Amino acid sequence: MEVVSRLNQSTTIMGRAIGTATAAFLLFTSLCVTAQESGSRGADEATSNPPLSDPDSASLYFVLSDNHGRPAPGVVLSKEDVQLEDKSGPVEVLEVRSAPDVPLRLALVLDLSGSLKRGGTSYLSPSIVEFFRRTLRPGLDTAIVVAFNDKVTKAAPFDAEQLSEELPRAAFRGETALYEAIYLASQDLAASARGPERRVILLLSDGENTMRTRTLEEAIAAAQQARVAIYAMDIVGPPHKSGPRALRRLADETGGRVFFPDDLKDAQRKLAEIGSDLAPGYLLVCRPAKLDRNDDKFRKTRIRITKDRNLRVRAQMPLAP
Repeated sequence: MEVVSRLNQSTTIMGRAIGTATAAFLLFTSLCVTAQESGSRGADEATSNPPLSDPDSASLYFVLSDNHGRPAPGVVLSKEDVQLEDKSGPVEVLEVRSAPDVPLRLALVLDLSGSLKRGGTSYLSPSIVEFFRRTLRPGLDTAIVVAFNDKVTKAAPFDAEQLSEELPRAAFRGETALYEAIYLASQDLAASARGPERRVILLLSDGENTMRTRTLEEAIAAAQQARVAIYAMDIVGPPHKSGPRALRRLADETGGRVFFPDDLKDAQRKLAEIGSDLAPGYLLVCRPAKLDRNDDKFRKTRIRITKDRNLRVRAQMPLAP
């Protein structure tokens, strides 16, 4: 099946930092992951331990590194080794354990608009393919690709081999429906859920949006609702106007990260960083404070590891039910 060449067609879906001991992300506290809500499939289904049955619990996923930024997956942690805080203060941690088998659902959201003719993904194609080869675990993780210009193409599943054939053929033309693409990709990731999983969008774009089908706020809300973390990479660089600001908001307000590589080698390093963020990690179950009527549904939280001063939380994200 052709991937990017298929996505260049006009088939559309209508209507539809490392270095500190803490890392901030958004905890969706109004739709908690609970064993009561999900029946027999709790937030820890991918592990050998039974799920918690606390109806007020929420589940988070985080990845550790050492002081040099290298992944540290083999550390044994208990709830006494972890502190969690939000803006209201400490959050009760109910359980922490290794969870290497939680699946990853990854969407490549690819900007094919005319504004990327001078940059685009052609120079980065081999690195993108290698990223997916290294990141996706056969039989466990899955990926879809959503390409866009003034139209958003229907999401298509793919593997690294298909991507290596089709990505260099991508044609860049038309306007930019970035916010619509994020909105629909988030819906697609949520619609195909098969149990507890991590949901991530890898966005390759300059951040510009010229179509008015969706707003930036609607795109962010859709990702938050679907518990999707957005990792955004500016693949063109300056000069452009509002693009960097939009990319930062998409990443910061969903628990992801944003990157502005200087050249090909730097872009390769950034993709490697993203891959490390998506490595197998740990499940944290907590009991967040109740929301006030006027409080934000999404609140920033921080995880701090107290067991070992050499350990850092390099990435954290909500876990989808």
